[in-house]
Amino acid sequence: GDARAPIKFTENPALGAWVATQRSTSKKNPNRLTDDKLQLLNKIGFEWSIKNGRNVWDRWYARYEELVSYTEEFGHARVPAKFADNQALSTWVSTQRSQYKRFQNGIAPCSITKVQIQLLNKVEFEWSAMQKKHRYASGDDQCNFLLRYTKEFGDVHVPHHVAEIHLTDTNLIRKEEIIK
Repeated sequence: GDARAPIKFTENPALGAWVATQRSTSKKNPNRLTDDKLQLLNKIGFEWSIKNGRNVWDRWYARYEELVSYTEEFGHARVPAKFADNQALSTWVSTQRSQYKRFQNGIAPCSITKVQIQLLNKVEFEWSAMQKKHRYASGDDQCNFLLRYTKEFGDVHVPHHVAEIHLTDTNLIRKEEIIK
C-alpha cells in the first residue's frame, strides 16, 4: 500500500479531506503540525506533495541522479548556472542552494529535507557558488607553471582557459562565474 489517499477518496471522503488539510498545513503553517505527527506521517511514507501523479521525492531523486551522472563525468558537483546540456539541472542546483539557506535559517516553507541534504553532501555538493575561499599557488609554483607553459608553447601568453585548467588540476578554487 501507500499513503496516497486522494482528496476525493470515495471510500472515505473524510480521509481525503484530512490528507489535503495535512498537506496544506505543512505548506502554509508548518508549525501547526507537531513533531510527533510529522514523524508518524513520514514513517508511513506520507507524501506531502503530489503533482502530475509523481510525488516530489521521485522528481527530486531523478534530478539528483542527473547530478550524480554530472559528477561522474566532470569530477565535481559545481554545475554551471548556464549549463547548456541540461539547464533544468542548473535550475535545480540553484533551487537546492536556496532551499538549504531556508532550512539553515528555519524559514518555512522549506522543501529540502535532512535526507536530501545528506545525499547532496555525499557528492560533495557546494551549498554556495562562492563556498570556498580563494587559494592561490605560491609564486614559485606559478613561475614553474609558466616555465613549463613557455617550453611547451613558445611564449608567455597564457590563455585564460589554460589558467583555469591549471587551477583545477592543483585543486585551487575560482569563482563559479569564471569556470565555464
